[in-house]
Amino acid sequence: MAHPGGPGGGWGYLRMPEVEKFATVVYIEPIGTGASARLPNPADYGRERDTATVEGLRAHLGLENVVLLGHSYGGFVALDYALAYPNHLRGLVLYDTAPTTGPDFQKDVEANKKWFENEPWYADATSALSDVRKAESDEELTTTFRRAVPLYVANWTERHKEFEASAPPLLLYLERAQRRKAHGPPADKPSKPFDVRPRLGEIQVPTLILVGQKDFICSEKMANVMHQGIPGSRLVVFERIGHLAHSESPAEHARALRVFLDGVDRAPKQN
Repeated sequence: MAHPGGPGGGWGYLRMPEVEKFATVVYIEPIGTGASARLPNPADYGRERDTATVEGLRAHLGLENVVLLGHSYGGFVALDYALAYPNHLRGLVLYDTAPTTGPDFQKDVEANKKWFENEPWYADATSALSDVRKAESDEELTTTFRRAVPLYVANWTERHKEFEASAPPLLLYLERAQRRKAHGPPADKPSKPFDVRPRLGEIQVPTLILVGQKDFICSEKMANVMHQGIPGSRLVVFERIGHLAHSESPAEHARALRVFLDGVDRAPKQN
């Protein structure tokens, strides 16, 4: 089962054809994205509901346990799921994600953006990244995020034509502006940052951590925190790759997952 990022990202950008050659992948369409209707009250969106949705889908499909892959924000959901429903996991894949969105995370993102400061698109992309939360409609959000996409790909300047031609879901990453905005707390009720670092040691299922060496937003630094905190976890770093290894280097990404899944299949099932 694969949970996309965002929050509010449509599942289409996460499609992994190379992985589908050897694994059955159930792509989760989060509430309020794609063909899924929006909730009447935007305040009802959140990680807790997304985590419960994963469990509800697992039960609906009649699966005793699953391997859960979470990309970016989807990794936050996957971490929450691993802590809440460990008996229903065979394995956990934390793909370009982080264990916190607190000050350490924010400082890391700001520092990493400077990797690209000499690129011709840098000023516009960083400006767009700041403007995403101001979008008032799906169309405005999509247009704004298009401008920010170069930050998410390690070699955008050299490969932008390739992605623009062959990976349109990448450029339509966030489909539901109101859902995205709903995750921002009211001004008078600031929310606590996501932070599961103190609980990483509780995760006992086989865990694979995937990260692009040039992922500015969910970096190798964050991946190492998870790797050091989760007992027995395996870390794979994709060199010269950004936030989207399944699009930037699909064969390498699939190979890492296949090795991990083969090991999970050989491992004895937990009661």
